[in-house]
Amino acid sequence: HADTCTQCARCPLSARDQSSRSNLAHSQTSPRYDRPKVRAYCEYGFRGRRKALPKLAAYGAAKAGLIHFTRTLAAEYADAGIRCVAIAPGPVHTGLVDKFTMAMIVRSVPLKRAALPAEIADFVRYIASNAVNLATGSVFTVDGGLSIRS
Repeated sequence: HADTCTQCARCPLSARDQSSRSNLAHSQTSPRYDRPKVRAYCEYGFRGRRKALPKLAAYGAAKAGLIHFTRTLAAEYADAGIRCVAIAPGPVHTGLVDKFTMAMIVRSVPLKRAALPAEIADFVRYIASNAVNLATGSVFTVDGGLSIRS
């Protein structure tokens, strides 16, 4: 049962738990400081960090861990001039969610649309630029206004 279950909160090997472990493991291995030109590191959080979401405890804990990991990196590498920030995107058209589900999600977004991957990439480029060179340890929410609703 545990090997095939993706929804059961009782299963320690559910897809949710595997996803959570994967989110945290990726963060612990992805920063690359061996490139001297890199002075900013961006991590991805999610909007649910401010709101408890039923049946997503492991996912929420993993994302909260990502945010804390980013803040810790910011503290550890500030003396080296390396900035570390997290980006908490709202819905993004990635092809992972079917059109019907995305339409339902977008209805709750004040701007009434999901972001395109290129828009999130543009924001990452902006945050990594010298225009925002004092930002470190911060979480930037890019969600079309979704987080202003409770």
